[in-house]
Amino acid sequence: MAVWFRIATADRDHSKHLMSYLKSGIDIYSSDHVFNSFKIGFYGHRAKRVEAKKKYKIGNFSIIPFDLKHDVPNFGYVIHHKETGNILFATDTYYLPYTFKGLSHVLIESNYSQAILSQSVEAGKVPAFVKNRILSSHMELETTKKFLTSSDLTNVQNIVLIHLSEGNANGNQFKKEVQELTGITTYIAAPSLEIDLIKDVF
Repeated sequence: MAVWFRIATADRDHSKHLMSYLKSGIDIYSSDHVFNSFKIGFYGHRAKRVEAKKKYKIGNFSIIPFDLKHDVPNFGYVIHHKETGNILFATDTYYLPYTFKGLSHVLIESNYSQAILSQSVEAGKVPAFVKNRILSSHMELETTKKFLTSSDLTNVQNIVLIHLSEGNANGNQFKKEVQELTGITTYIAAPSLEIDLIKDVF
């Protein structure tokens, strides 16, 4: 089964096409903060406002939003379907304040490594103010790893590392370290990546 998700978050780089989806007759589920930043008008009936820690039924999916730690209000999601199990989706956060049990698939930010970011600053590639913004809004590799080891990964089939910085991350290194740490097949999110999310019944 192919499963596609479009998550609208408070950052405009994640929600800039929101109006196009609404005008195309697609319901969008997101927070008050996201919808309040757009002039939705006539299409407001398609804007479905959700709150953290409440369960929502959307077709055959059950979805629970939860608060993330970013420089604007933002949600992560636990998405359940009987054929996929529980999918964790979390990006644009500098850490996760929760641990989770019973996950089948994990899509989680691993934006940068402290070592690479420091090298970028020393080389003049990243200004100090940008570094400070990254530190207070995005998840570092070691933080990602600590989250994974604190969660119950017993039934996790796949880990997908998402939102890697173009200049402050090393995808091959990140994949290797996470896969060796967890023993779970790990991917780096990239265009055209396809992963089978069917729950392993054995």
